[in-house]
Amino acid sequence: EHGTPDDFATIQAQRIRDSRGLPEFVFNSMSGELYSECLDLKGNPTLKEDWWSTKYKDKSPYRYTTAHWASTEARFRRHFKAIKEDQTEKLIPLEEMLVRVTQPDVVDRLYHDPNHRSFIPDFGSYIKTEDDQGRFRYLALSRQMVLFCVERRKAWRQLQSRAGIENEDYVAQRNLLKKVDAGEIELSDFLDRTMELYEAERGTETAQEKKPALAGAK
Repeated sequence: EHGTPDDFATIQAQRIRDSRGLPEFVFNSMSGELYSECLDLKGNPTLKEDWWSTKYKDKSPYRYTTAHWASTEARFRRHFKAIKEDQTEKLIPLEEMLVRVTQPDVVDRLYHDPNHRSFIPDFGSYIKTEDDQGRFRYLALSRQMVLFCVERRKAWRQLQSRAGIENEDYVAQRNLLKKVDAGEIELSDFLDRTMELYEAERGTETAQEKKPALAGAK
């Protein structure tokens, strides 16, 4: 049913762990009296972020999401459509889409509203993957696959909080969306510059390079 070779069990287990689909943890009640002292998440990569920050074979960086793992198993094939690179110009990168959506948006079904920041068009976002030979392919994602990523991200964030780990990505997303929802940032501006604004909130080196230009524009 998974659509993977019998000898891929270990590889797929690593992929689902690294994608936050099924995080690895150890709970040792003898490690302390607080839950955060007993819960250990060190088997997972990039502990303080939503997703594993890794690189393609050509050394270009990307973030490995639940959708990247799901694309390696045949049981999810109906949630992916192979597209050409030039078709991605009309779609939204998954990483950008995930900044716009929170679990409460899903609960309130706001992702169905075309006028809301969390609107998720069916097969309107995409990911870039590569095969064992380093050849790239582009996949459009169903709405349900995006929602799957949102749900797995929520579960990972809750696990982090129990382990006493502050998720830097969650803090940045929460602060940014608070400004958008309060009207401090225009929705159109947010949709046009989602990742730029998000990186600024994260305080990354990329954001530090862009802040002077943004300040000058204001």
